[in-house]
Amino acid sequence: MPQVSELFGIPILTLQGLYSRAKQRGFDPSHHPLEVLGQFIADAPHSGRPRKQPETIEDNVSTEPQEHSDIRNDNRASIGEIGSSKDQAESEILVDAQDES
Repeated sequence: MPQVSELFGIPILTLQGLYSRAKQRGFDPSHHPLEVLGQFIADAPHSGRPRKQPETIEDNVSTEPQEHSDIRNDNRASIGEIGSSKDQAESEILVDAQDES
């Protein structure tokens, strides 16, 4: 078992548990060639209520715009307003300077 542990990078105790479970489920190590079926090493069903999962991925996808996208659009509008009011202020300064001369 140490060679298998090194080859696959699985701890020896884990391999011993898998081997023991496989034998309980019908694995015969004396039968050649070795026949390792998935049912010999599959995880046992877990007790308790299963987690609720959506039927399809589409159930999780929202077609409505998200709130954060609206905020981002509002920020762009505010930046545009700041830029236009800055241009307007600069043009008023130039007009005032021309009036004084």
